[in-house]
Amino acid sequence: MGALHRVVVVAIAMLGLLASALVISTATAQPGPEAQARLELYQASVDAEQYLQLVEGGYDIAYVEETADGYVVQVVLRPNERNRLNREGFDFEVVRNADGLTSQQAAEQQKQRGYRVWRPWDGAAGLENQLRAVAEEYPGIAEVHTLGQTHEGRDILAIRVTSDVANVPQNERPAVLYQGTAHAREWISTEVTRRLMLHFLDGASTDPAVQDILATTELWFVPVVNPDGYQYTFDHERLWRKNLRDNDENGVIDSNDGVDLNRNFPEHWNYDQEGSSSQFTSLTYRGPAPMSEPENVAEAELFNMADFRFAISNHSFGDLLLYPQGWQVQTPSADDPIYVALTGTDDDPAVEGYDPGPSADLYITNGEFTDWAHATQDVLAWTPELSEGCEGCGFVFPDDPKLVQEEFMRNLPFALNVARSAPAPDDPVSHMDVSAEGFYLD
Repeated sequence: MGALHRVVVVAIAMLGLLASALVISTATAQPGPEAQARLELYQASVDAEQYLQLVEGGYDIAYVEETADGYVVQVVLRPNERNRLNREGFDFEVVRNADGLTSQQAAEQQKQRGYRVWRPWDGAAGLENQLRAVAEEYPGIAEVHTLGQTHEGRDILAIRVTSDVANVPQNERPAVLYQGTAHAREWISTEVTRRLMLHFLDGASTDPAVQDILATTELWFVPVVNPDGYQYTFDHERLWRKNLRDNDENGVIDSNDGVDLNRNFPEHWNYDQEGSSSQFTSLTYRGPAPMSEPENVAEAELFNMADFRFAISNHSFGDLLLYPQGWQVQTPSADDPIYVALTGTDDDPAVEGYDPGPSADLYITNGEFTDWAHATQDVLAWTPELSEGCEGCGFVFPDDPKLVQEEFMRNLPFALNVARSAPAPDDPVSHMDVSAEGFYLD
């Protein structure tokens, strides 16, 4: 990243911190009275006018499929929101899995049975302690870095992985970032990122392909970008999406609170009401200012610590492999040949069964991570929208070690090719064995 970009990032981050400092959270993560009205995933068939109403209303659209008559949409709503929309002419029905369970019912069933895969952030056996232990378990190749703290004081952790890590200065080797859980409820993104990290850590002593990558490239892993929100999904609301900014400063976390971290970056921030929302209650609320959130400031700091060439930000759900631009449809970038070489086509996607393409093909976003990384940091970035694990499961991916491992393995070849391509981004290692000829990157 150039010197000018660094200055801009630092300046914006400082402004964001000032905005954030005005609302330092004294709220504890206790749900308000409305928590009795739990979020659920609903589905409806809508026409173009109704779809625009949902988008402009700031509703949490989780899935969109275009049909001959309009769209099939899945939206996360509280019961009162669903009832109001149905009175306005929509026909939302709750989504159920093959066992007839709603998202909340499936989540409660997993919790009552005892988790086999999932683990919270807090606690002795939580993810925070597991990540901190990595440096001790893999001292020759791993370092743990604290990037900042959340509104509730949790550390935001990143793991740096490269051969001879203690003797290789940061920024010396080309780097790739892998992250998950910007949206709190997307637990499969946490686990896919964590398992990828372990694939490289364990393979460093046994796998020649991993050894080759780590000899020339450094990999950074942030399995949980949003520790506050992630913990809140274990303690209070399984379908919570945002962080835990106390927007109305009433000392209680409720539907008025939280910022969508994936709408808070200074790239087309506040560009329109379609790609993000100005409403506290919207699950795509963009925040009071770009980079207002400590989690986003921590991400900006991380980009000052490494020479990133590529980034993968895992999300769920949708079986999609998305890349910029997200802020406007039909807006290709000069780097599209590289994106296509690594992402693939509808007939030959880099991740089996996924639909590749620009982010705006799903829906419009602004203030979003991959657009920011590409436009301001010269880093090519992707959003894999991971599988739901079973039809109707939505964000509640089954707590099944076999299914989780299958999802990780399905995404592994793409993640490896991105890492292999970091030393020469304009000559990517493509699963289609195609080249991106010409000059596309500075």
